[in-house]
Amino acid sequence: MNNKIILKTALIFSIIGVLFSGYLTISKIVLGVCPLKESCPFLFNYPVCLYGLILFTTLLLAIITLTYIDANDKLANKILKYTAIFGILFSWYNIASSLKYFYNLSYNNDYPCNASVLLQKPLLEGRVPPRPLYGRRGSRPSK
Repeated sequence: MNNKIILKTALIFSIIGVLFSGYLTISKIVLGVCPLKESCPFLFNYPVCLYGLILFTTLLLAIITLTYIDANDKLANKILKYTAIFGILFSWYNIASSLKYFYNLSYNNDYPCNASVLLQKPLLEGRVPPRPLYGRRGSRPSK
């Protein structure tokens, strides 16, 4: 695949990343509310979306440098490489920290949007989720 096509594709994804993480960061810092209606994770007393904004902005600037200014810029190539590696490690860390909630290893009521808790709690309490009813009792919709 052509190097220019890869850089332009990465440019599109980094613009989307900057816009989305910027929206999350501004909503969290200015309004004080997570727009995803869940508890926002923090790392070193800052919301994780702020780190995403910094990473995507760094990627965006490096890709703009490589695409439109100088395709052989060694500093931009190094920045792109190390930012991508750091972003992958950072996302793995966040996934690993979220898995302890998802697999219900430390169940508490501080994380109510957990799919594992929402599915397992009624079963643990002896309640069975209701079956969907299709019109009359026992009838199925016609095709």
